[in-house]
Amino acid sequence: MVTPVEPYPDELYAFLAAMAQKYFPAGCCAEIELAERIAARVMTVGTYRDVCELVDLAGRNYLREVFTTSPRHWFSAPAREYWTRHLDVARGVARGRAPATLAPPTTGHAYDRNVGARALKH
Repeated sequence: MVTPVEPYPDELYAFLAAMAQKYFPAGCCAEIELAERIAARVMTVGTYRDVCELVDLAGRNYLREVFTTSPRHWFSAPAREYWTRHLDVARGVARGRAPATLAPPTTGHAYDRNVGARALKH
């Protein structure tokens, strides 16, 4: 699976080759490792600088594609939680917009937050 890379494909593949040497053991990494597998490894265990460079070179759409199509075991639980929130994968909500919530109906009575039920104030 090779997903299209919009901004800088040559620079991205050079970066991923360097990251493969950095984040995969010498005997473990195949001669040609999937770009998506390397990107997922950087997204999981990469340094802040490496992750920022990956975002700059690949773009959020590429990272979202890698995150949503890769096997679950490529990401640790904390990394999966971070990228789910960072890329807004779970809700599909645009960044910066909070999902709508239901406000308690206003009928003239005060809402008692401690009890979680309506209480009349006399």
